[in-house]
Amino acid sequence: MLYMSHGNETPRHLPNHLVECPRCGTHFRPDNDVCPTCGHSHTDIDETKEQIITELLERTPLTTPRGAQRRTLLDPGAQVFLQFLPSADCIALSDDPITVLGRGEDVFNLNSYNALQHGVSRKHCRLERHPHRLILTDLGSTNGTYLNDERLIPFHPYPVADGDKLILGTLHIFVTVSS
Repeated sequence: MLYMSHGNETPRHLPNHLVECPRCGTHFRPDNDVCPTCGHSHTDIDETKEQIITELLERTPLTTPRGAQRRTLLDPGAQVFLQFLPSADCIALSDDPITVLGRGEDVFNLNSYNALQHGVSRKHCRLERHPHRLILTDLGSTNGTYLNDERLIPFHPYPVADGDKLILGTLHIFVTVSS
């Protein structure tokens, strides 16, 4: 069941659910009246806007073991591809310096890959192109971001290599870099 906030109603406590602040995206318990990060009050929510909140999943993602060899250098002009498993759909990331993955209009929208059911947050993680590096940062997502077998610490940057596997909630993504 999803927690849905309509208008000025006060959030009620639902087990294992978090409220996502519409202003800053921070996840917090619904019994708080204001966001602990930015102080946004639930009474400030637009009455016509419906918020769909990411559920805290009760299952953990399946991971696969990896070898120790990781090539993290990104050649200038390299193309980054994301392959969504198990569908095998493959998309090329734009050359934009920053791509935010999540659910919504102002991010690279993953809704066509059942993002909500996989526990993907509205602003889940960020991929940044730096000179010679691709950097991944979890944006404080509800269900976490995994790089191979490691759950990322929110707001800490991690280098991504060709052949790495990302898991957003339980959505599996294979990364390929082509020079």
